[in-house]
Amino acid sequence: MEYLEIIGTIVGLIYLYLEYKANIYVWLAGFIMPAIYIKVYYDAGLYADMGINVYYLIAAVYGWIIWKRLKDNKSKTEDTNADIKFMPNKYLVPLSVISVAIFGIIGFILTKYTNSNVPWLDSLTTTLSIVAMWQLAHKYIEQWILWFIIDAVSCGLYIYKDLPFTSGLYALYSVIAIIGYYKWYNMSLISKEKYISNENIYINQIKKFSTLIICNGEFPKNNISKELIKNAEKIICCDGAADTAIENKIIPNIIIGDGDSISKQVQKNYSDRFIHIKDQENNDLSKAVNYCQEQNIDNIAILGLTGKRDDHTMANISLLNTYKSNIISVTDYGMFVTCKDNSKLSTYKGQQISILNYNATGLDSKDLKYPIYDFKETWQGTLNESIKSEIEIKAKGKYLVYLNF
Repeated sequence: MEYLEIIGTIVGLIYLYLEYKANIYVWLAGFIMPAIYIKVYYDAGLYADMGINVYYLIAAVYGWIIWKRLKDNKSKTEDTNADIKFMPNKYLVPLSVISVAIFGIIGFILTKYTNSNVPWLDSLTTTLSIVAMWQLAHKYIEQWILWFIIDAVSCGLYIYKDLPFTSGLYALYSVIAIIGYYKWYNMSLISKEKYISNENIYINQIKKFSTLIICNGEFPKNNISKELIKNAEKIICCDGAADTAIENKIIPNIIIGDGDSISKQVQKNYSDRFIHIKDQENNDLSKAVNYCQEQNIDNIAILGLTGKRDDHTMANISLLNTYKSNIISVTDYGMFVTCKDNSKLSTYKGQQISILNYNATGLDSKDLKYPIYDFKETWQGTLNESIKSEIEIKAKGKYLVYLNF
């Protein structure tokens, strides 16, 4: 079946190029290539390699779905390599344990039940391939390190098994794995620098929001949120959000709410700053904002507005434009800005923007990709896009702008 090996080699080279470019069609090549090599490896008696190619078929479908989902969540103008990153440390120990277990199981099976004369080398490359394929599906840079080990070992193994074309392919793979590592590493740095640069657009503008309200939603970790916390002159926590704040070494000046979600210990330790309001008509965020307005505080930043509970998220977002204050709310994914009448907002080219209309009329814009009008439904103003570094919105009345990071 030498012709199959040659075809497999050609498809493998295409696969290698697409992987190097982080192109989603790598998964199409990644489906065709193992289908060919299942037959090649079976004839050569490399049963573990044959088995791993069945896994590759399934992994190719999985990888396509993951990458397609990531791609669909981004606009065509956004950096498609922004998801390339190093594997989080939390996966290191469990992945190592699982790898050792898989290596032992496959090695035992090959030794006991097959005529493979290199069972433990087969088991090693198979185990590392399983892990590397999973890392590739999640765009982890370390996958290139594993592929280098796999390719170097496989190169020698296929020479021993008298598969010269395949051996040559894996020798090339070994070299490209090194180049691929630095290529992906540099792409991740460029994406990170771009993200930080985009963050700085807002970090320079949030300093006037010296009063910070922390809600009991998903606590953001990005640099904009850290800057808000750093610059805050007054921090107000909505009830149970005080527990999260204190866990993150943030000491609130005020805790306000009905006391239904705050821990007894925190409530006791900070009883001198806890404002207990039983009112069930207003949620804790409204109570906090109303408190600010009573203190003549106008510029308010909010963290933890979204996440954990969908009903709370919907309620909090819908309430934003009912307040009289100027408000921004930052999450790990973007920022809400309350607007009234004509507004100018700093953005970056290609930034995804949504406009949620409340009662504004005469809506018009400058430097948005799609024209806006007097939206009657919430969804009608979503998924727009900035074409310059600043957009201008003309209107009379209130509306909410969401800027996707």
